[in-house]
Amino acid sequence: VQVTDMFSIVSAYHFVMGRQRLFSTETINASDVDLSQAVLVDQLVYHNDIAIQNSGSYYTLSLHYHQRDWDLNLRYLSAMTLDRTFNQSPYFIQDSVPLSDSKLRPKFFVEEVKTSQETPWALGFGAAYEATLGHEFVVDYQYQVGEGALKANPFISIEDTKYSEAHSWGLGWERFGSGRGFDNFLKKVALRAGYFGKTFSTNDLVENGVSLGLGMPLGRRGSMIDLSYQTSYKGPSTDTEFEEFDHGIYISLRGLGNWGEPSRRYR
Repeated sequence: VQVTDMFSIVSAYHFVMGRQRLFSTETINASDVDLSQAVLVDQLVYHNDIAIQNSGSYYTLSLHYHQRDWDLNLRYLSAMTLDRTFNQSPYFIQDSVPLSDSKLRPKFFVEEVKTSQETPWALGFGAAYEATLGHEFVVDYQYQVGEGALKANPFISIEDTKYSEAHSWGLGWERFGSGRGFDNFLKKVALRAGYFGKTFSTNDLVENGVSLGLGMPLGRRGSMIDLSYQTSYKGPSTDTEFEEFDHGIYISLRGLGNWGEPSRRYR
């Protein structure tokens, strides 16, 4: 909703859907087998397949204020009720199961558990400032409250994980391309760089990363090829053995809807 020339309000409703699968292989000795299930084996080797389906929805409310050289944004992300369905399907590898005198085979059951949980709400703030000579600087921050708990996987753990406060932040810079048709190609290329960081609400992890990007013009209709490289490090705030490094290259096309349109329309 455009309230004035400088102030607008945006509201959106979001649907969340996802699926996860966890695979594991274990070896169980006869002494660990539940004899009440008539499982009489010397050793049991089996796979365990856990499928998790997630669904939910939440809404966002954003307030945007625009001036000639700068923009401000304040946003609210509501709490979300996430419905989760866990399906466990264990099965044994027959060739790896040496039977004892009994000819009975191990018994397995497909089990389903449904749960629901509340995820915390969050507040965010962003600002952008366009300096001279086509340079723009942006900053963004988001805070998530530490309320409630992440429900445990019923087939792995019986303890829920309490949510703690989470923070995410980012800084960015962009030099816009000239946009003039007869300029040198390098002057038309947009340059971008950024830094981001994040703390997580369910574990003692901190992530930090940087990104570098180019925006190269494609044709004369305002289309652009965006090419970026991103690398990040994820690890605990305390000294443990867990570390993770991520590297990614991303390519996207912008402005394809302008293709085939006369210049007076896409401008």
